Amino acid sequence: MQQEPPGENLLGLYQGVPFPHRKNPGYSLVMPDKIFLYQGPIERSCQNQQQLEEKVEQVLFHEIGHYLGLSEEKLRQMKL
Repeated sequence: MQQEPPGENLLGLYQGVPFPHRKNPGYSLVMPDKIFLYQGPIERSCQNQQQLEEKVEQVLFHEIGHYLGLSEEKLRQMKL
């Protein structure tokens, strides 16, 4: 978990090539995907431990959705 996002007010960030966009065999020379969760904004958006746990789960599922190739719009429709 990272403390603060780089300049933007993000709760999480996926860096990588979404799974559906990977083309073999050339994909093997790409750096590993990363998911960042930003502790500061997540903690500030919660009032208690239960909300914190739910928010971490929500943000992680959201970023996994990006890994799976889902757009921001689709994830918001799914409320992830």
